[in-house]
Amino acid sequence: MRRLLTLFFLVVFLVSLWMTYDNVWSDGDPTRALAEAAACRVKDCKKRHMATTVRRMPEAQTFEFTWEDGMVSVSCHRAWYVAGEMRCEAP
Repeated sequence: MRRLLTLFFLVVFLVSLWMTYDNVWSDGDPTRALAEAAACRVKDCKKRHMATTVRRMPEAQTFEFTWEDGMVSVSCHRAWYVAGEMRCEAP
């Protein structure tokens, strides 16, 4: 039983380490491009805009894009949080 518990915590640790690397330490440019595309579906991207806030957490990344007439918050994470395609959603 103790060996099974140790294996479980090792797997949880390795998954957490992977998620931290993937969302916090790795290159964020491809994810930012996906987030901007998701924000452009909500607001007109022909107008001048910029990313004002970027939050990179182990489970997801959040981007806030600001236009002159408002702001759009976009959340990006992997399909199953650990694996799968990166998805970005704007409310």
